[in-house]
Amino acid sequence: MVASPHIVSGKDAKAHRVVVVVEEQFEVIDLAGPLQVLATANDFKQYYEVTTASAHGGRVAAACGLTVEADPLTALSAAEIDTLVLIGGRSGERAQERFVSGWLDAQARRIKRLCGIGFGVEALCASGLASRDSAARHWRSGDPADPGSRRWPIARRDGRVWTSCGASAAIDVTLSLVAEDLGEPAALAVAEALVVPLWRHPDDPQVGDTLAMQVRAGVPFAALLRRMRNNLAPDLRVEQLAEWCNMTPRTFARRFTESTGMTPAAAVAAMRLEAATALLKAGHVSLKQVAARCGFGSELNLRRALERARRSGRPGVPTGNGADPPRPARGAAPKADE
Repeated sequence: MVASPHIVSGKDAKAHRVVVVVEEQFEVIDLAGPLQVLATANDFKQYYEVTTASAHGGRVAAACGLTVEADPLTALSAAEIDTLVLIGGRSGERAQERFVSGWLDAQARRIKRLCGIGFGVEALCASGLASRDSAARHWRSGDPADPGSRRWPIARRDGRVWTSCGASAAIDVTLSLVAEDLGEPAALAVAEALVVPLWRHPDDPQVGDTLAMQVRAGVPFAALLRRMRNNLAPDLRVEQLAEWCNMTPRTFARRFTESTGMTPAAAVAAMRLEAATALLKAGHVSLKQVAARCGFGSELNLRRALERARRSGRPGVPTGNGADPPRPARGAAPKADE
């Protein structure tokens, strides 16, 4: 892969050592996603030196059957680790968990940054480095019948400690780490190279509005929902949507509402708000541009939509007044001994 000249960071070229700790029955995406983000960042600038480790080293099996070769944790010097990423695993093998927790108790203070992904969050909580009440967890660890759990954030940061729900969000949180190290342009270049549809903000819900509608609607309207999401700027009245589905407006409105639990107008409004929120959180784009791109027609309409969402109690909605901070990864993490 050839680096684009505009994304190469001017930061110090000193290697940044990352150690990724896995346990038996780890989720492949929780490991492969972060490793690929860091490897792609190295395509642009050789910055990350990555090691895969486990409690005792040797071959470690993923839940899907893939095996990786890992170094033993005891062979590593914590003082030389800039970022420790804990992946964890499904097995729940207590001996491994106790070993990793004991190692963290002794060594974590010497490590500049820690990140728990998926099952790895539990290791941080067990060591008192993260709180179970505030750490990011996968929505399936909550009540599956509670739709609110699907709107839990994909990641959270508390000083030098990051936690992530895992799965595809492992890519997003690693992009945030890259942004913290090399700047947002570098992270965006990596996202573009990996064809990531959207670099999500840590506050973003694990299951967004569009995906939730796709799950509820199933096959009949899956293609329509994708088309809507990719064409938010044009007029999306019922007549246009019905024409795309080769239905009469009345039939379309009835079937769509039955399938998704939302009227077509409500679905369009939810998609537009979701897209606008993501763009505003990413920063570097004006309200006028967001309003035009997402089909609000004017800045005033966008401001009103954001205000209604905030009043309804929807979490993570930006104010839209230009005062919202960019991604939290932009700030420097506290030193390990703070």
